[in-house]
Amino acid sequence: MRRQFVLIFLMTIGSLFAATAPDIYHTDHRASLVKVDFVDFSHLASKQFTTQDALSYIQEHHQKYGLPADLLNLEYAYTKHSLLGSHHHFQQMISGVPVHMASIIVSVNHKGQVYMVFNGTFPEGERDKQTFQPEFSPDEAMEIGWQDLKVHGDLILQPSSRMVYYPDGETFKLTYLVEIATHAPFGYWEQRIDAISGEVLDTRQTIISRKPFESQEDDYRGPVWDRTKTTDAYLRHQVSQKAVIGNKATGSGDVFDPDPATTLQSTTLQDTTPASTFTTAYVNRTLQDITESSGQFSLTGPWVSIVDFEAPSTAPSTTSDGMWTAKRGDNAFNDAMTYFHVDQNQRYIQSLGFTGATGIQFVSISADSDGVGGADNSFFSSNGNRISFGHGCVDDNEDAFVILHEYGHAIQFSINNQWVGGDTGGMGEGFGDYWAGSYKFSTPNGASFRPEWAFPWDGHNNCWDGRLMNVTSAQYNSNLTYGAHQFVGGALSDELWSTPLFQSLITLTQMGVARSEVDRLILQAHFGLGSAVRISEMAQAIVNSAQMLYPNGPHATVFNQKFAGHNIQTTVDNPPPAAARTLVYAWVSNNSQYESIVVVNNYGSTTANLTLTAQRSTGPSASASRSISANGYLQEKASSLFPGLGDGIGYTVKVESDVTHVRGGWVTNNLEAASGRSPSQGVAVTVPASGTGEGVGTKLLFSYLPITNGLTSAPVLVNLGSSNTNVTMRYYNQQGTLIATDSSTLSNMAPFRPFAAVANNLVPQGSPDVYMIAESSGEPITGVGFVFNNFSEPAIGNVVSITD
Repeated sequence: MRRQFVLIFLMTIGSLFAATAPDIYHTDHRASLVKVDFVDFSHLASKQFTTQDALSYIQEHHQKYGLPADLLNLEYAYTKHSLLGSHHHFQQMISGVPVHMASIIVSVNHKGQVYMVFNGTFPEGERDKQTFQPEFSPDEAMEIGWQDLKVHGDLILQPSSRMVYYPDGETFKLTYLVEIATHAPFGYWEQRIDAISGEVLDTRQTIISRKPFESQEDDYRGPVWDRTKTTDAYLRHQVSQKAVIGNKATGSGDVFDPDPATTLQSTTLQDTTPASTFTTAYVNRTLQDITESSGQFSLTGPWVSIVDFEAPSTAPSTTSDGMWTAKRGDNAFNDAMTYFHVDQNQRYIQSLGFTGATGIQFVSISADSDGVGGADNSFFSSNGNRISFGHGCVDDNEDAFVILHEYGHAIQFSINNQWVGGDTGGMGEGFGDYWAGSYKFSTPNGASFRPEWAFPWDGHNNCWDGRLMNVTSAQYNSNLTYGAHQFVGGALSDELWSTPLFQSLITLTQMGVARSEVDRLILQAHFGLGSAVRISEMAQAIVNSAQMLYPNGPHATVFNQKFAGHNIQTTVDNPPPAAARTLVYAWVSNNSQYESIVVVNNYGSTTANLTLTAQRSTGPSASASRSISANGYLQEKASSLFPGLGDGIGYTVKVESDVTHVRGGWVTNNLEAASGRSPSQGVAVTVPASGTGEGVGTKLLFSYLPITNGLTSAPVLVNLGSSNTNVTMRYYNQQGTLIATDSSTLSNMAPFRPFAAVANNLVPQGSPDVYMIAESSGEPITGVGFVFNNFSEPAIGNVVSITD
């Protein structure tokens, strides 16, 4: 017997409690202006928040940011999306020319409430409003830079030149930024050239390396290569390097995971240790989505591609069977290591929710497994979005830590392309160490064998000392600046930042918190920030992200404690007041056939005062108030709770309690059954402020939907978010075969508009019993599953939120 099921689920998610903190002001000549504005978002929400709304918010508060009331010096740049909402970026302009690294960013949650503004703009004087004209063209600027750099080698990337206003004290200098990546002098160079005088103001390497990188801008005295001919040669070479086009394939590779020192739990391994010692350290791993073309397999995939773009010239390895079996000493092994660990890490990031519109490094990054001009170092370059690994002593990419450390830099620049200045140097290195250390911590032996070691195989031997992530004595001084690899105030900047992050991970996992939650909130904290971020600002952003993503967890408190141990001061709000527990009973019945009993348990030591609201899909609603004594419970028929609703179809019941220690469920009886009862019990869903929790998430499992042997089942789904979402439903049989995929029925599913249908009508006719996975494209969802036998006797089962 088939039935149509209707479910109404009108409820309101409790507001995320405001992650307030004192405003953070600039520390330079802008000291009277707010730099980071942590907004108390108790203000009115606008669910359809637009870029114009963000501009209006800035305009309303323009004085605190040092901007003119008309905002004519701002130009919309782009909007990024994250797990918490959207981040609207506006670029500061002077006479149509961008001010270098000067933007203001408005962060808005999914309810349309502004929760943070990052103000990296500069106040403009009367002189700065004048129009200055450059004395030469971008091409001429490039030639000035070329000659000054004395380029005498092939290009790595095509040179570029762009004009900006560069902040210079309390004024601005019209400047060309010239970028030249070349093999001689080797490096990815950026030069600042005065657009009026032609003076080369500054030359710097833009690469971010795992350890100090010795600049190779030498005293070369030979001839400078011709720029036009050298550029033409580079472009011809690029044309000749046809991209590998083929079919996606699955391969395998012998790799270290994460590294031989951790796997073998050895502190004595050296680069010269006999090869036989490493035999048991190799593991075979799947290489996903590699490319097959004309019988040749290459390590070109959707998230990483092995490419030769730097000296030494080492062609990427290929195989005829998709299997990489080389061992250390053969660069094919380094190719497989690099591909596997970057690809796996990107898929892990996506599993945290950062995919599609919220994706981080959601592209195929180019990786040279034997580059860096042969130096014993590795680096990331934002110019071209590339990572490169050197060989010397232990090959850098024999250690997954090095690979993921460099990918960590790429992660940060993907989220914030203005990750320069302030303390971003030290924090970039510290985050890279944390990110690689988090993965190592999750591997066999990772939590027990030297978890505090950064670069456990590449370093901590006769190659170099590596770094540590347990330097708890390091103290932060807000009056100092922390660049990469610098000893500041007696502490290494990299370790000052990696230590509180990694030690928070250890403490939280010991408390039962998943590693994924710690990684998720740290990634989330990077959104909505601009240039010149300081350690104290980043720490506050992490604490705030912890509060908003996991308001009822220990995350924010632990991070605050670890930061405080390093004299990094942040503000932690108390948890939400004990008046914040909302329970939802998805389908409560009161008619001639089905009768429900609502149960609320108060397992605390104080009285619980309840407000119960029932809402039918057809419109009528009703409310009731009840109190439950300490350690007592409420048990009452729906007809008694809401007599005014009378008989009819079922309804949703929302229970709001003034204490947190309440849970509940409901029992539905089929009054027409032979027994006159035939009870079935459902469990009320606790509505989490973060949008994720037991039975609530972006991926739900309906464990059993029978459709044969006289049984009928129906899945019910509800979008708990504040905006539409796309839900894909996948049905599998007992053998694991995918029976059907439905991405159209719930395309653009509106909030709180429940979906219910008989499973028989959702899968092809004649299908066996199935289970279902429902996956949302972004917003949290919940649901419940019904099963009826041929006597219409019900069974109710809650869904399970899955994250892997």
